[in-house]
Amino acid sequence: MDFDALAKVYGGMEALCAGRLMQRVRTAHLAACPDHGRVLLAGEGHGRTLAALRKLKPGLELTYLDASPAMQQAARHHLARQGLEETGITFHTGNALTFLPEETRYEVIITPFFLDCFTEAELRVLIPRLASLAMPGARWLIADFQLPAGGWKRRRARLIHAMLHAFFRKAGGISARSWTDPSPILSGLGWRLEDRCQFSLELLRSDRWVC
Repeated sequence: MDFDALAKVYGGMEALCAGRLMQRVRTAHLAACPDHGRVLLAGEGHGRTLAALRKLKPGLELTYLDASPAMQQAARHHLARQGLEETGITFHTGNALTFLPEETRYEVIITPFFLDCFTEAELRVLIPRLASLAMPGARWLIADFQLPAGGWKRRRARLIHAMLHAFFRKAGGISARSWTDPSPILSGLGWRLEDRCQFSLELLRSDRWVC
């Protein structure tokens, strides 16, 4: 997966196609984060969640993780444009599957529009890997696409999913060809869904899980 080529245009592309909708999904549960503690933002990309959380909870220690150096640069530029300092933020460029913080465990894990990039087989490796970095009682905030239960909403979502997966397979090298619901994997690891907000006729959702 390589989003370097999209780093300079991703923010504008998102704004053009979805307005502020995806940002509403990303930030729906940020208020549930504690005022102090450690937060891992995995697959954070262009830094919109990072900046929003920095404004809302300035006392948190934030760890940014993304595989794209260009996306990290875009995130840092976004912080600067927002007038936000990098103090208390640690930046890592790397693979979430091999990320090894130095004995750090997190009170909150955030994966904003990240898990939908992976196949089911990959999620069965990635989700336990990230879960191993969580402290007891931690929360996991997931912003993502989903498929409604049925009817025309599901048909609409399938069409949008197909277009997005085709584009991002070509432009970003993602492996997923369809959406995999991460909920059964999280439940199997002992995580419990606390709250779920749905958007755009159930095309998008924002989850808050607790372990």
